[in-house]
Amino acid sequence: MSEEEGDTQSLDSPQTTAPSIDSPTSIDLPGSSPETVPPTQRWEFMGAASTGEPISVETNSINQANDTIWFNYKIGDELIASKADCDDNRWYADGYGWYSPQSQATQDMLNYVCEF
Repeated sequence: MSEEEGDTQSLDSPQTTAPSIDSPTSIDLPGSSPETVPPTQRWEFMGAASTGEPISVETNSINQANDTIWFNYKIGDELIASKADCDDNRWYADGYGWYSPQSQATQDMLNYVCEF
């Protein structure tokens, strides 16, 4: 803030108190509690698919339920919900079907998810 905007503190004098910051300590969404707010998305880049499009895995989406590993990935700008079949080295892309790795990036994606 400049002096024209009302800041009268000298640059030569030390500040003895921290400035006040008005920010919420938690986010309350309708119908949820702070414990149910999803974590921030974190993407891990795997490389380029055989089509040349970038592939990334959403690390916070990796979830194992019984013998199934669920995860989300992006190919290009498209987000795809999937499940891994680690024993058979393949994954099911929701709305598309079963896939086997066709590039080092998709093999790395499957390895990453299965070893997470």
